[in-house]
Amino acid sequence: MELVLQTAPSIEPITLAEAKSYLRLDSNTFAESVTPTQSIVPGAHVIAAAYSLKGSGVSVIGKTALVILDSGTNLSGGTVDVKIQEADSDSDSLYTDWTGGAFTQVTTANDNAIQEKEYTGTKAFIRVVATVGTATCDFGVSVAVRSATHEDDTLLASLITAAREYVEDFTGRALINQTWNGYLDKFPAQFIELPKPELRSVGFVKYCATVLNGALTSNGTTVIVVDASIFAQGDTITVEAEDITLGATTDTLTFTSCTRGANSTTQATHADGRGVFFIWPATNYIVDINSWKGRIVLGYDSDWPTVVAYPSHPIQVRFTCGYGTAGSDLPERIRWALQLYLKTLYEFREEIITGTIVQSINAPYTVQAMLWPLRVEP
Repeated sequence: MELVLQTAPSIEPITLAEAKSYLRLDSNTFAESVTPTQSIVPGAHVIAAAYSLKGSGVSVIGKTALVILDSGTNLSGGTVDVKIQEADSDSDSLYTDWTGGAFTQVTTANDNAIQEKEYTGTKAFIRVVATVGTATCDFGVSVAVRSATHEDDTLLASLITAAREYVEDFTGRALINQTWNGYLDKFPAQFIELPKPELRSVGFVKYCATVLNGALTSNGTTVIVVDASIFAQGDTITVEAEDITLGATTDTLTFTSCTRGANSTTQATHADGRGVFFIWPATNYIVDINSWKGRIVLGYDSDWPTVVAYPSHPIQVRFTCGYGTAGSDLPERIRWALQLYLKTLYEFREEIITGTIVQSINAPYTVQAMLWPLRVEP
């Protein structure tokens, strides 16, 4: 199986702060290390429907963050409800509520006070959202981010990634959840074995069911194929990197009024004879996540579909693998091995020259000894 990374890990298994703590690197003064950011600007805020007042996002990856609700005076009957949301990137649609991130409601009985919550989640960005009820209320919310910058921060971030990649290559495992595309030339006899445990899920099994019978322009809406026996109106096919939803059929091989660029893919020109891929229904197979290597196993009374002898990877499998979405999901031996190897990379950045002898710096024996029981053979 040939592999191509689809989605890289959203975070590294050890944070910059953890790395600097382990390496015992000096940091700046407290004042230099803390960066305050206003998420909701202080002032008199008028009535706002349920959490419709949205603060700006603040980057917190690899840092510690304290969210501060500073309430002034509420007008008669006024209330303020504030909660923390988190996301992997600073996009409004991606923010979700952080568990435990709701502040105590501010009323006229407890206004003119400060509430604080430390963010201990694992996402890259946080923000606050607020509801203002009944009357105008005076308040603001800021995020104090402590990022003890060091002159080697950029280098350390790169070395953390390098250490993670080394551990993944040595063990054959994925650490933080990531998504891969696997490519096969034919279906196996019984099951598809997937590399890079731990297997989390299978996105799809896609195979080349036929080929285009005629070129397709970037805006054409009529699709003609060589064999349409498995297709129906409303099905979605894939040609190269573009998804196309099939329209009505005028004969057994022609589909009209097709929707181009489905699933947010990009419309493109496709030459005659390009492979037409179809997602095999998941009801035909079982996803085995409990084996040493994850597997896609044929379901009861199911057979692999017939694949066109397409010259380039007629079968595609998309799967997600890893121990989880946070560094704390990893076994402790992996976290320690990562930090030990990171220390080696940081302290020995070049080959050692002793007299006329050049000595290469390899991973310490302790690192390999800790990782060896977890190693997965190719």
